[in-house]
Amino acid sequence: MKNVKTNFRMMACLIVASFLVLSCNKDNNSSASSEPISDDDVSTSITEAVVPSSGGMVAQTNEAVVIVNTSSLDMNCGDTKDTAISFSGSTGDSVSYSYNLNVTSTLNCNNGIPQSFYMSFDGSNSYTSPRISSTDSASGSWNVTGIQASSSSYVFNETYKRSGTQASKIRYDRSISSTISITTSDLTLNKSTGKIVSGTATVSYSGTAGSNSLSRGGTLTFLGSDEAKLVLDDGNSYVIVW
Repeated sequence: MKNVKTNFRMMACLIVASFLVLSCNKDNNSSASSEPISDDDVSTSITEAVVPSSGGMVAQTNEAVVIVNTSSLDMNCGDTKDTAISFSGSTGDSVSYSYNLNVTSTLNCNNGIPQSFYMSFDGSNSYTSPRISSTDSASGSWNVTGIQASSSSYVFNETYKRSGTQASKIRYDRSISSTISITTSDLTLNKSTGKIVSGTATVSYSGTAGSNSLSRGGTLTFLGSDEAKLVLDDGNSYVIVW
């Protein structure tokens, strides 16, 4: 009889413990889905769309430079060329990424003298980091001037759009569907170093998580030395370093 009572008590304890665990998980999931999208979520998504360590626009702009350098050797005025780009990488801080882009390039000339490359692209991106992971589609265009040998810099005026689903690891594990658009103005790269030295961009963000949504605008100022400043339209600012 003693063993029966002991076993009954143990079973009762296990049932109660299981109920508590299920209740906690349900509460946590409910909290995650009802949590509003924050500026931290926005800045993290925009940061990952910019930095090269997650295959962001900086990495893809660098790929455009490679295309310009190689295409200028074998393209004539008015020629169009298709290029497929596939790249993956990782860093020591648990960040990995990959992207696949299809790029169409056209060499524009004036009186037979090359003036600019116009390139349009579309494809896919994915990345994972300690704060967020994402699977996205990507599209946009680059208009590149300064391609003459006498110029020390390339100047990019570009559009860049990423749409996809981010798994946020900030405070709550949850998914956010977002679209990020970046439009640069005179983004200047030093030809010798391949580094961005100056330029600005407008940024727009639109995200949805469950019943919550948030839209933000902002500006990016590229400061050189692998650094940019993001200022959202509500006044919050963040420094992006890569």
